[in-house]
Amino acid sequence: MKKALFVLIFCLVGAHASRAQFTIGPKVGVNYSNLSSNLQSLEDEPITGFHAGVFARLGGRLHLQPEAYLIRRGSDLRFKDTGHELLRGEVRYNSIDVPILLGYKLIDGGLVNLRLMGGPVASFIMSTDEDGVTEWPSENNRYEDQVWGIQGGLGLDVGNLTLDVRYETGLQDINQGLRQRPHTFNVSLGWKLL
Repeated sequence: MKKALFVLIFCLVGAHASRAQFTIGPKVGVNYSNLSSNLQSLEDEPITGFHAGVFARLGGRLHLQPEAYLIRRGSDLRFKDTGHELLRGEVRYNSIDVPILLGYKLIDGGLVNLRLMGGPVASFIMSTDEDGVTEWPSENNRYEDQVWGIQGGLGLDVGNLTLDVRYETGLQDINQGLRQRPHTFNVSLGWKLL
């Protein structure tokens, strides 16, 4: 996590020093997430969560957009096995996500901008709430402390208001035993302070 914060601070200081176009502000939003698995005996149901944090944008038409936000995600799960009764569980987890996105303004209208963005995201898991999952028949059934993903989406700026719509998929399993990967659809609203 220290490395991600160092990268964010480095980008902010670098942009200020070079007098590049610079924007920073808070953002909040909702997300729809699940933990998909390639195990045929495991079914997942998405849940609705939230996120809140800060974003920065460095550059003009082509820009870098580092962010840091707290996000709540998870999934409702069902384990079906012909030899056992149906087991149900749920997983909710809080993480600090640090995406470093490369963006391009498709429409650069000054007051109104349409942006395309994508890039890696590091998720640092702060807490995990599991209900019923620890009893499941799986070895190595534990959730990781950090996972990597990739995000992509569109953004719209109208004056100081910014709206982002993104999809994120995990690049690695968050739970090796259940072979789960996080998938998240985010909608966020931000306010450019600078």
